[in-house]
Amino acid sequence: FEKVTRVRNETAAALESTEKQTTELLKTVERTRFEKVEDFVQQLAAMRTQRGVAIQLRDLRYIDNDRVTQIETQLVESAQRLGVRCVQFLLEPASLSPYSQRIETVESEVPKVGSSAAAKTLESQLADIGNSLELLVETVSQLHFEDLAQRTTIVDRIGDCLATMNRVRAGLKTRLRSLTTGELESDFASQSKLLDQAAASGLDSATTLDRVDTALTRILIQLEELEGRYAESQELLLRLTEKRQGLCDLFEAKRQQLVEQLV
Repeated sequence: FEKVTRVRNETAAALESTEKQTTELLKTVERTRFEKVEDFVQQLAAMRTQRGVAIQLRDLRYIDNDRVTQIETQLVESAQRLGVRCVQFLLEPASLSPYSQRIETVESEVPKVGSSAAAKTLESQLADIGNSLELLVETVSQLHFEDLAQRTTIVDRIGDCLATMNRVRAGLKTRLRSLTTGELESDFASQSKLLDQAAASGLDSATTLDRVDTALTRILIQLEELEGRYAESQELLLRLTEKRQGLCDLFEAKRQQLVEQLV
């Protein structure tokens, strides 16, 4: 009996919580001014999510299905009303302007980008825009249209935004590759000089065979670290391989010199 009472109480608490959440959500929808597309997308998505929560209640034992049906009905009717408003809003020529303006802003910044870090920031901004447009596509696919021509008009406009965004993204990727290559080259030149200096110092101080081996080991460790750093550049990896061979030859020559001195 205690177990039954506990399950009934837990089910009742879950139902009451869902009813409260639904009431608060519907009040939020009523208070929202819906001045931009994101407002519609956000609230319609919230109602879909909340309806899913309500549907899951039916799996609970001792659930009051009539009250669950009432929650679902409220959410469905509210979503339908908001869907009609969303369609009318999207039919306005300027409804997608916020997306277009954000894309244009990124496009204007691409030629000015001076580092890969700045390019990646723009890349992140485009990703956010893309995610927003994908949510909008998902939302539109679930709206009811009396006139299919309206759906076509809206989908075409969204498609134009996506096409522009993809064009800007392609240009940004080209710019990023160029910047990354230049930065890697500069970094490689700097690291290569440091490696040469370390090798020269190691050779000068290697007065015994053991010291030669120790110095060479240190150099090889540095080379492995650099190979990991430049793993995405086949050209730099090839140059590192050549440098490795050259340095190994120098240390081998030093070893032979010491051996001859011992003889």
